[in-house]
Amino acid sequence: MQPQQPKIWHDRVPWQSLMEPIQDHEIPDDITKLLEHNEPLEEQDVQLVKSFREQRVERLNAIENEVRDLEQVIEAYQHRCSQLELELDPRRKEIVACDVALSVIRRLPTDIIQDIALLCLPDKPSGHIRDAPLALSQVSSTWRKAVLRLPRIWSEVHVHLAPGFDTKSTSFFLTEYLKRARNHPLNLHILFHRPRRPRQWERRALEEAVQGFLNWMFFTWELISKVAQLHLTTEFDWDEVFKLPNRPADLNMLQTLVLRASGNGSGMSIDLMSILEQATSLRKVVLQRTALEPDIKRAMIPWWNLTDLVMDEVIYADEYVFLLDKCANLQRAHFTVSENYLHNISTSNDHGHLIDLSLRFDTVTPSSMEFLRHRKFPKLSVLRLDLEWTNGIIEQPYDLGASMPELRSLHISTYRSASLPIGPFLGENTQITHLHLVAKPTEVKFVTSLFWLRKSDVHQPILPHLSTATIGLIDGSTTSSYISKSKAKSLIDMVRSRTQASLDQLGLDVSPLSAIHFIADVEPSFEEDFRQRLNQLHLEGVDCRVESASKSDDEHSAALAPFSIQRWL
Repeated sequence: MQPQQPKIWHDRVPWQSLMEPIQDHEIPDDITKLLEHNEPLEEQDVQLVKSFREQRVERLNAIENEVRDLEQVIEAYQHRCSQLELELDPRRKEIVACDVALSVIRRLPTDIIQDIALLCLPDKPSGHIRDAPLALSQVSSTWRKAVLRLPRIWSEVHVHLAPGFDTKSTSFFLTEYLKRARNHPLNLHILFHRPRRPRQWERRALEEAVQGFLNWMFFTWELISKVAQLHLTTEFDWDEVFKLPNRPADLNMLQTLVLRASGNGSGMSIDLMSILEQATSLRKVVLQRTALEPDIKRAMIPWWNLTDLVMDEVIYADEYVFLLDKCANLQRAHFTVSENYLHNISTSNDHGHLIDLSLRFDTVTPSSMEFLRHRKFPKLSVLRLDLEWTNGIIEQPYDLGASMPELRSLHISTYRSASLPIGPFLGENTQITHLHLVAKPTEVKFVTSLFWLRKSDVHQPILPHLSTATIGLIDGSTTSSYISKSKAKSLIDMVRSRTQASLDQLGLDVSPLSAIHFIADVEPSFEEDFRQRLNQLHLEGVDCRVESASKSDDEHSAALAPFSIQRWL
């Protein structure tokens, strides 16, 4: 198909002539013969060659003229193309500008823009220009106005302060960013990084920078009074950086306080907790024991207002009793306890508000249950016991219901290598409806025998009201050992013995198991068959799930742990 003639064409070169094929001007044979030999030409041949030469000169001139005209045309068109190319980008930008002006994004209602902003907000807003909400404020002026009218998305920021940070620029950023939250309560997370092997002058300079920043934040910053959640994590020792004036700070709105450090400072020259004296709205606290040195009982914390308390380091028995007595309105608590001064525990008043108690034992003896015996918890419904090395604490019968009549959920975690005979312990607590048990894979036989209902022992079933269970079979060191094919089958048979159909055959007045979650590594050759057998139990009314115990992600670790600070926060 021949190309069409352009709308603009040079008249000196007819368009039709360009479409015509170029003729092949062959040399006549008689001329060819004359040109190919070297003999002198006769007169008549001379005239013939001259005539042929004139024809070729005329044709050459015509070609040269046409080429010259075409070059001029090409030059004109190239000039025209260069002029038009200069207009391409401006015209394209104008079209894009029109498309943007006509875009649906530009015409979204304010409430939709704000919903989008909330959905785009990361879990840990860093205030980076590439993340929401700052990135969304760059879309258009409409979006910027809409985002600025949503104080909530400006109320939280996570700041990592690495060595060399500048207090002035950091304080300016925090003020400018968080003031957009207006009157909305603020959620502030700050992590102070520390170099691995700092030189002495680097360490001193960084400590001074951290101290200066904390002094500015607590005693100069005008927005500190609007902070409702404050998370301070440091890779220093407490006594290295928290050298604050011994006077209360303006923390009237503070509701949640998290103070964590990777160091083990032995004490502080000035009591850190004095700044919390007027934090009357404080409800949730996560503290390390070293943050309260030298004496927990001297800490100026409004204990009576707390509803949630996590002690992330070991406290002594008498300090545990002191905190329970002081925190009269406590509803959820986690303590890492030591039996030091356990002999000083005496019977105390009932704790009428506690509903969730987690105890992680540093050292365990048969007398450790005194942590629960010394008072009653009439509203406690969840009890978590983290026992890394047990020594008889849960091997003896003990009726938790006597001091915890509302207890329904029991979490027990132990990695002890020896046998774990907690049958008598659980046999006394028939009110339990949910059990979370974490043990070593070598305890499979114990777990199955404990909950397997047979005709021989139907008169005394363990946990007759049990409806849901989580059983984690993991190794206490690095990797979990596999559960053999025979042990995996016994776990399935144990679950089947607690289905409604099996209970009807046995004639037992026992609640059927409705859900069970296994966290274990099964022998690879049997793993797929194990999962299929568990799926068959769905038809019998039991929701069964199985996960590998060798996973290392945070969510999986939290599922195994009796208590997780991240989950609590």
